Amino acid sequence: MTDRNALRGLISGMVGRHEQGCVSGATQSLQSLGWVVGPLVGGFVTPLELVEVP
Repeated sequence: MTDRNALRGLISGMVGRHEQGCVSGATQSLQSLGWVVGPLVGGFVTPLELVEVP
């Protein structure tokens, strides 16, 4: 959780004051999308044995 907050702070510091809300929303949306897409891709890749699972 801390790394996500640090990332948001870093990104919001890179844009102007009036753009921070839009950029923060876009960043949060992309992070949420990653929580959905990541496990889906992992579910398809793991049976292909491209990644060694312990």
